[in-house]
Amino acid sequence: MRRSITILGLLTGTLLFFPAATAYTQGGLAHGGPDGMYVDLGNWVLPASVEGHQATAYRVERRLAGAREWMPVADVTGPATSAELTTALGTLAARFPELRDVRVDPDLLFRRLTEGRDLKTVGVASRLLPVQLALGVRYLDREAPRAQRLEYRVSQVLADGSARESFITPAAVWPGVSEAGSLRAAEQYGEPTAITVHFLVASGTPPSAFRVLRREGIEGPFIELGTDVTDSCCTVTTALTSRNDSVFCLVNDKTVRRGTVYQYYAVPRDYFRNEGAPSDTATVLSFRMAHVPLPERMKVHSIDTAGLLLTWRIREPSGINGVVIERGPSIDSGFVALFTAGPADTSFIDMTVAPMQRYYYRLKLIGPGGLISPPSAVLIGIWRTTEAPVPPYGVAAEGIDGGVRVSWMHDTVQQLDGYFIHRSAGEGMPLVQISPMLPAGQTEYVDTALGLDGTREFYYAVRSENTSHVSSILSDTVAALPGIAVPVTAPRGLTARVVNGQVALFWDAQQERETTCIGFRVYRSDDGGERWKPLSDTLLEAWQNSFTDETTVPGGRYEYAVRAFNVRADSSAMSYAVRAAIPLPPVYPPANLSAQPRGRLVMLRWDEIAQSAAKEFRLYRYTRGGTPQLVKTLTRDAIGYTDEVRGRESPVFYYLTTVGRDGQESRPGAEVAVIIR
Repeated sequence: MRRSITILGLLTGTLLFFPAATAYTQGGLAHGGPDGMYVDLGNWVLPASVEGHQATAYRVERRLAGAREWMPVADVTGPATSAELTTALGTLAARFPELRDVRVDPDLLFRRLTEGRDLKTVGVASRLLPVQLALGVRYLDREAPRAQRLEYRVSQVLADGSARESFITPAAVWPGVSEAGSLRAAEQYGEPTAITVHFLVASGTPPSAFRVLRREGIEGPFIELGTDVTDSCCTVTTALTSRNDSVFCLVNDKTVRRGTVYQYYAVPRDYFRNEGAPSDTATVLSFRMAHVPLPERMKVHSIDTAGLLLTWRIREPSGINGVVIERGPSIDSGFVALFTAGPADTSFIDMTVAPMQRYYYRLKLIGPGGLISPPSAVLIGIWRTTEAPVPPYGVAAEGIDGGVRVSWMHDTVQQLDGYFIHRSAGEGMPLVQISPMLPAGQTEYVDTALGLDGTREFYYAVRSENTSHVSSILSDTVAALPGIAVPVTAPRGLTARVVNGQVALFWDAQQERETTCIGFRVYRSDDGGERWKPLSDTLLEAWQNSFTDETTVPGGRYEYAVRAFNVRADSSAMSYAVRAAIPLPPVYPPANLSAQPRGRLVMLRWDEIAQSAAKEFRLYRYTRGGTPQLVKTLTRDAIGYTDEVRGRESPVFYYLTTVGRDGQESRPGAEVAVIIR
């Protein structure tokens, strides 16, 4: 059941909590707390006349949920005098230390009760849990069994001892579960004499109260921070406030020591004092850098062989932990930390500067706990040096198509403005600058000047110059042959002779004007193919103008050509080609030809041959005075043949020849004659 609440000005001091909007109906009429079960009794402060009945007390009975029997717990009455109310509130103040700053005027509260024993006459004070306990409209059952579902029956006891207006509460358990929302450290401020921390209610229901625990430093136990401090200059104040639809738990701690690190966390409590999860920890330093004087007498000096020297003076070095030196590319942006000096240091040399460039510096102070001061005024410095840079290293040169590529290692240490390339036309000749200044980040240069040629080496060196326009000496000298083609004349007068199954090649020697030639290479194409292959892995010397091909085989047909090469490995065109054929060995007719007539059939037989050059046999026949006629072409493996004679002339003569693989026919073999009958 819902009850109407009228808020009156009975409180003095600061209200430290937001009472639940449904204080009398929240989750039912019985609520578990950390120290017992809170039972809502009603809106009347008894004894009182309620609807024409004289009620003397509230009777509270208890049972386990679902049980039949009720056990009497207490008969609760309200204060009969102002003194009783004062005593009850004083007793409850020790149980509710979070309400110590709330001042309830007992006399004014009791006078309100004399006007009407209904809570509507009490005002805002009736929303406080200890006031409800003191007035007897809520009861704390400290003897209730823990962790059990309990039901309570509440009745109004009349003067004759009978009960009326009985109701049973929904089942509840104690200790209860906190309904307070979670807290998160959101804002924190440190001063030499005070620290303020704001804990945001991150989610859930705003708490009705909260505890704050603190420790000095970042180690050791936390101690609850009390608000019962009487010294006006060293107080602890806590409060709840709302801002932009957000609720904050505020802590203002004036009991801190200057320059000390403190850590805080808060524990929320709901209306019935159940505690929720602790917040995260806020770390705060009781110090402000705005109170520390910035560096004075700041200057920048150029040191010829070192860099830029910064000097300054700190009026109170004991109040800081360090000096941050920042450098930037402009006077108002891009500053980054360069070095952190000690509190007693008064100078710093920046050795990472480049000559003749403008640099901007400013200083910041580091206070206790890493606090950083605002920046100082900006200093401007330019470094000038007369020291020559080290020449480039790792210089190399290589010939490429159309010229020479010169390369060197990138220098990331020296402050260089660029490089110059020097070239010499030969050993012992002077090195002359051939390039404008190349950028400091460039690491190669390609020389394609018209004066280069591919018949000789050229020499190169590199020189560097720093941003103070001081040049180094020349680097080590390197040489390379330009990748420029040099014409080579193709060999002339190529001839070929076959000698003892090998091919001897001859060509004209190179003329004196063709001195770029350093050698020859002979190529061969087999059987008239289009693929040319070299006959040796190495070049023939330039003075050689002949070559013998010893890899020929009998019956082979070859085509030859020659190329000339210069020192750059450039080659001439192919010479005109010459052909050569290697003859096969001569072939002979088979031996021991014999003939046996069988009527008009003649059985011919002969011996096998072992001639690798033989391809086939040819059998001839003729009669006396006639011309030999080819009877049959036989394979080289044949050793016999049967011939049918159709004519009547007799005798008939036969002989064999052998045909070689080159198509040449041998002389006729021995003849045989047969008589045909």
